[in-house]
Amino acid sequence: MGELNSADAWRVEAGYHWFPKPYIGFGGSLGVWNQFSTNDIPKGQNWIIDDDYREASSLFVHPSLVLFSPSIIHGNDFDIQLYGEVGAMMNLPYEKVCIDICHNPYYIPDEYEYISNNKGDWCFFDGKIGVSARFDNVVLAAGYSYSTLDVYGMRRKLKYANQKFTAFYPQHHGTHGAFLSISLFI
Repeated sequence: MGELNSADAWRVEAGYHWFPKPYIGFGGSLGVWNQFSTNDIPKGQNWIIDDDYREASSLFVHPSLVLFSPSIIHGNDFDIQLYGEVGAMMNLPYEKVCIDICHNPYYIPDEYEYISNNKGDWCFFDGKIGVSARFDNVVLAAGYSYSTLDVYGMRRKLKYANQKFTAFYPQHHGTHGAFLSISLFI
């Protein structure tokens, strides 16, 4: 499964689901998400977050329930179905960033310091709805996704030089995205 979302992030995951009935599956996946762009950069008078740590990312575990509708369009060698998935996205509950300490007005680093945190938000609701096309044992699905994922969830509790990072990040209102998945029925 791959996704692009409103947090300026991409997400990929691979998983397994067991289908005790033709339309209901239980399982999970392992994945990673990463921001590809951000303008929210924590910095102070003599410090700034290092370039390599500006975009947030995390590994995650994603237990979920998958639902397929009965066929809404049936062709000779394909079926079109509605698709839904609900689950929990559990990020790695740890964040570490590098701080560039700069004793000049150009933010050219003189020293580096690492700070870390394990007290932020790491578990989020995740849901998807879409349309799937089944060709024998291969299913292609695409659609809309919503998550309570806060890409800065673990970073908001970080603090450096008495400045909390939450002041640098926008308020979180949920993450919207578009997904594409390829599944094999074995």
